[in-house]
Amino acid sequence: MSIISSLETGVSALRSFTKGIQVIGDNIANIGTAGYKRSRADYSDSFSSLMKSPQGSSSGASRTASQLGGGVSVASVSTSFATEKAEYTGSESDLAINGNGFFRVADPLDGNREYFTRAGNFHLDDSGYLVTPQGYRLQGENTLGNGGFFIPGTALNPNSGAQEAVASWAFTPTTGQLNLLFSDGAAIPAGTIRLTTFTEPAGLLRQGGNMFLQTEAAGTRTDFAPGNSAAATVHSQFLELSNVDLTKEFADMITTQRGFQAGARIITTSDQLMQEAIQLKR
Repeated sequence: MSIISSLETGVSALRSFTKGIQVIGDNIANIGTAGYKRSRADYSDSFSSLMKSPQGSSSGASRTASQLGGGVSVASVSTSFATEKAEYTGSESDLAINGNGFFRVADPLDGNREYFTRAGNFHLDDSGYLVTPQGYRLQGENTLGNGGFFIPGTALNPNSGAQEAVASWAFTPTTGQLNLLFSDGAAIPAGTIRLTTFTEPAGLLRQGGNMFLQTEAAGTRTDFAPGNSAAATVHSQFLELSNVDLTKEFADMITTQRGFQAGARIITTSDQLMQEAIQLKR
């Protein structure tokens, strides 16, 4: 390996570990983000130059290949979809998934384009829809708002048979059914949450704002109603926390920092060798 090649090897380490630090920093920054899923940088060796080809012989003597590596690169940045415990908030609009699955939301300003999220920090907008902080409407079935969860000001009371003001609303535990409640204790259903799973969730594309976009790499998609016999249940007044382990992130940061320092030392040493080589001519 030439001195120039050793410089390139050191540079590859600096480039790769800089990206690794960026991934770790993003994880740490989102430790308080509801439903956030941590990322992980996976490294791989770079192309190796072949010095001698492997050979075999009938006499039993053989020669293995001689190769020189070209450094390190970031092979991929993967997402960990491991679930984390949920925190009680007391807010009826906060929802947490217990099990595998994603909430399905739609952007009403972009042709109801669908996104998927584990973050259940919803709220009512000015139009009465249950939406994400970005304004994307939570989706389900048998809802009053064309797929979105709509909370009307008045509804038909089954007890009186007349239109009356909706006193409050609540989700049924585990099944995610939305119920409109009246002052006399009557209740009517207003839709049920539908969750979604993918055979390869790592193939989902991050969109920011805790949103994922479906791609072909995500595999087969399955929409289902939550319940005790399903892949997951839904609980209101709880919010799933970030799955970032701060202790692990700091340990990974130290390891990555040491790798960066070692790469910088390779560059410094290679520079010194080049300086010595240049001085030999004098």
